[in-house]
Amino acid sequence: MSDLLAPLAHLVSRWASLYNDSSLLEGSVAFLHAAGVLLGGGFAIAADRATLRARRAGPDERARQLERLAGVHRPVMTGLAVAV
Repeated sequence: MSDLLAPLAHLVSRWASLYNDSSLLEGSVAFLHAAGVLLGGGFAIAADRATLRARRAGPDERARQLERLAGVHRPVMTGLAVAV
């Protein structure tokens, strides 16, 4: 194994051992992953739906939807970060 990958392999093997030996850690990681996907995905789907609805509205409503989209970016990215 190359000298660059040895520390990474050591870190991953320690994490795998800890993860496999702790059902609490395993459950917590699974919960955080699912919660992040639901949080980020839920906000993204709701924003997409509102955007599709605004497509048929007038220019004022489309402008308001663009402003709302800017506010959705943070929760979507937070959810994705938690999922990762």
